[in-house]
Amino acid sequence: APAPSEAEIDPAAAGGCPFAKKGIVKDMATRMLTEPDPETGELLPDDNIVNQAATFLIAGHDSTSTAITMLLYHVAQSPDVEERVYNEVMSVVGDGPITWDALGKMKYCTQVVKE
Repeated sequence: APAPSEAEIDPAAAGGCPFAKKGIVKDMATRMLTEPDPETGELLPDDNIVNQAATFLIAGHDSTSTAITMLLYHVAQSPDVEERVYNEVMSVVGDGPITWDALGKMKYCTQVVKE
């Protein structure tokens, strides 16, 4: 079985991904640690990998927090949308916890997030 960081897929399903080899697409961390530079044959230096990981974490956090902030701002600017979101949450979970299963049942909330 492939390592948890690898996914076996049909290379055609990878959309022509140049990194798909023999039906396996590796995540970025695995690629940085295991794939040699095609021109030099050398692996990335450890300090470069550390710097890249920090960049991914910061960029991912920043874009996620910005997206959530803008989502909440736009929902607050549309009282009808806010009310529908609230009503859907209350009808699915009431005062209980919001679980993964409950999230899957919230179709309108999902549409709002995707929008």
